[in-house]
Amino acid sequence: MNTYTNSNIDKFGQIERIQAEAYSVDPALSTLLNQNLILTDTSMARLAHIDQVLNVDSTNIWALTNKPLVLQTLKTLVSNYELFLSQQLTYRVTRLNAAKLINNSITPSFAFETNQKTMNDIVLSNEIANIDEYSLSQITSMQSIAAECYYNGGNATLLARALLPSHYVPYFMTYDGSCTNLPAPIVTSSMEVQKSGLVCYPNPASQVLTIMHADQNIIGMKIVDQVGRSVIHQTDINSNKLDVNIQTLPVGIYLLSAKLVNGEEVHSKCLIQR
Repeated sequence: MNTYTNSNIDKFGQIERIQAEAYSVDPALSTLLNQNLILTDTSMARLAHIDQVLNVDSTNIWALTNKPLVLQTLKTLVSNYELFLSQQLTYRVTRLNAAKLINNSITPSFAFETNQKTMNDIVLSNEIANIDEYSLSQITSMQSIAAECYYNGGNATLLARALLPSHYVPYFMTYDGSCTNLPAPIVTSSMEVQKSGLVCYPNPASQVLTIMHADQNIIGMKIVDQVGRSVIHQTDINSNKLDVNIQTLPVGIYLLSAKLVNGEEVHSKCLIQR
């Protein structure tokens, strides 16, 4: 492993440490938070005692005088806690931005470093923006990484498989310690469409799948499941567009193969989900 890669590994380690720090309590705020919690507990206990007194004697001067004061104290403590949360969020975003700067400075030397940088960028970007869902471009990148063998793809491959929404991951995609050839990404890229001319939509689909070719008529078509079985097969079509009923097919990823009138065979992928 060369010196430059050792430098990259150090940077990846820094990023992990900073991410952990970002979700810990800011040391400068920790003491204030503890004091706030102690005062809150004390005030709640006092309020409970005052209410007990008033339950017995609703005209008790001490209780009637002190209850508004305790309630005001609690209101201030809640306000202070909200301020703490705001400051803690600022602290977290600042730390995550620092981690992203380090990630941006990395020039990968190997595939696993490229994957790790990509996954870091996706995770950090969403955490900074406080976004829970991934964009289509992020999902496409994660699928490419998830489909790699662990030995080549590195830890980022396992992370991508863990973070991908379940309906974007083949149900049999589990790592068992071997380099099994995993399926290609589910979302058909614009490059693949331009190359084959074959389009299927909607993707994901649930009831009916429309298959269309941009230039040629389709004379035959088959849909193959994840273990290579032909589950739908049609011939004598002679049209550049057809609708296929897929209601009986289980959810999962399928490969489409279409035979064109010029003799060429083209392929695409689709996801069935419900």
